Amino acid sequence: VQSFIRNILLKNGYKCDAYISPHLSKFNERIIVIWTLTSQNGFEIGNIKQENVVEKMRLDNNWAEISNQIARGAIDGILDLVQAYSASKRQSKNKVE
Repeated sequence: VQSFIRNILLKNGYKCDAYISPHLSKFNERIIVIWTLTSQNGFEIGNIKQENVVEKMRLDNNWAEISNQIARGAIDGILDLVQAYSASKRQSKNKVE
């Protein structure tokens, strides 16, 4: 799912990276994922932050499934950023003309 999201965004001139920051405790981990969306010219459009506590054993055994759930959970926010950026570009273009 993550590579699918990245490929679609790249085809449309955007880049999206995820930074994953696990915070360890004895039985649980707080996972923080920050998605950063940038334009073709490197302009940072915005960030999506996801945060959740996950049982450590579940994380160790099911990271592929969990990472796909994380990516699916970010799709709406990423699309909102793309739409807002595209709309602002159209408005700017219309003001110049």
